[in-house]
Amino acid sequence: MGSIVKQIYSQFDINVDNTTGGWLVGISILMLLFVLYRNKLQFSGFYKAKNQVKLPKIMSYTCTISAISMLSIAPFFA
Repeated sequence: MGSIVKQIYSQFDINVDNTTGGWLVGISILMLLFVLYRNKLQFSGFYKAKNQVKLPKIMSYTCTISAISMLSIAPFFA
């Protein structure tokens, strides 16, 4: 996922490697993977448990919006 973001930024001649913007990109990717895992991937495995629940909708929206906003402001910290 990081290479996809890097390719998009390189189209605009932006390099966020070794900057604060790079950290923001990394954290936002981790947040998106967390939401994906909690809402989809944990139910597709062979292990089934009683306590497997999806994230609440408001938490999913909050994490997703936060991650997208961090991706959009990361070039300003490069």
